[in-house]
Amino acid sequence: MPGPMVKTRRLRNSIASLSLLQASHYLVPLITLPYLTRVLGTSGFGTIAYVQAVMTYLTLLTDYAFSWSATREIAARRHDRAAVSRVFRATWAAQWLLTALAGLLLLLGLWLAGSPGDGPALYAIGFLIVVGNTLFPLWLFQGLERMAEIAWLQVGARIATIPFIFAFVDRPEDAWLALVIQSGAGLVAGAGALLWMARQRWIDWQLPSGAEVEEAMRGGLSLFISKLAIGCYTSLVPVVLGIVAGTTAVAYFSLADKVRAAAQSLLTPIAQALYPRLSLLYASDGAAARHLARRALGVTLVTAACTSLALFAAAGPAITLLGGPGYEDAVPVLQLMALLPLAVGLSNVFGVQVMLPNRLTLPFNRILGAAAVFGLLLAWPLISFGGARGAAATVVVVECFVTTAMALYLSRKPQLWLRT
Repeated sequence: MPGPMVKTRRLRNSIASLSLLQASHYLVPLITLPYLTRVLGTSGFGTIAYVQAVMTYLTLLTDYAFSWSATREIAARRHDRAAVSRVFRATWAAQWLLTALAGLLLLLGLWLAGSPGDGPALYAIGFLIVVGNTLFPLWLFQGLERMAEIAWLQVGARIATIPFIFAFVDRPEDAWLALVIQSGAGLVAGAGALLWMARQRWIDWQLPSGAEVEEAMRGGLSLFISKLAIGCYTSLVPVVLGIVAGTTAVAYFSLADKVRAAAQSLLTPIAQALYPRLSLLYASDGAAARHLARRALGVTLVTAACTSLALFAAAGPAITLLGGPGYEDAVPVLQLMALLPLAVGLSNVFGVQVMLPNRLTLPFNRILGAAAVFGLLLAWPLISFGGARGAAATVVVVECFVTTAMALYLSRKPQLWLRT
């Protein structure tokens, strides 16, 4: 078993690697964002943003809740190669079945409702995002805390898209090509990850049994309800916005949300690295887990508060730089969204870092289920009244509700994180 210094070094390496991964996910696109907003215009950029929003919702289906359930199981069994292999095989097979289901749902949706924007071809291209996400089993690397060995694949693939964007996309009609380039990065990274896994021999490659796949699906079902609830008030909002207010409003919302996400990405690596570690500690060393959870809360509170303040103050210059003329209406949208890093950061500590490792799935689901209903009730009237601002207000109000509800729940269970 690794000693304390090795464990601490591995945790720090995971945080550093996930920081690099998040930077590539959010900051690399910001390099090309000012160019794309100008050459594609609000209509072309909004169309791409709408397609990506739909794919985000389908990715939510294919992710199921494996980033929580499989990561937790692998973290608890990381020293047992046979057990890790069983979890991986069953989870990955289930994920591919869900990817096939997502494709069928996309086809059905296009047939029933038609497709805004440039037609079904754009959605076919966009679906590569979903396939690439399934191809890269991030939950495996997180559970094993081996992100340092694999993050460079996604980073390199995303950086490689930059020269292709500048070289080949130069007019509104090239929106489909921009989507091809951006979607292809996930396929390249996923293929590289599989080759790396085969070379390192982390997994015994065998076909899983039907019972194993069913167990993986059943194990993540309750957590999937939570993921679906989150999607109802996050991923679904830009889809509703596109239906109610059109792709130009989606362009304003998407630009503001990309800036918000880039700023909030400072918090994501800490959360992703802590979850497998806290899952392990809550099962083996409660005092150490509570100590680490309190430290996580302190670091998150300070970092998230500073991020939210900086985001609000820099909203105008950021939109001017990244969007240019025609995107002025995105400034108040971003100012509303500036509260999200603080709200999401705290709810992640309360919910993902404390409640889930302690298997408090039922209250976790109840809170997020209530938030989903609340968000669905708010979204249509607020978007109808305020367009992109209404969409931003919907997400902010619901996230604050989630944070408050989780804090109140844990205040009645101090033994989980306050007592030594």
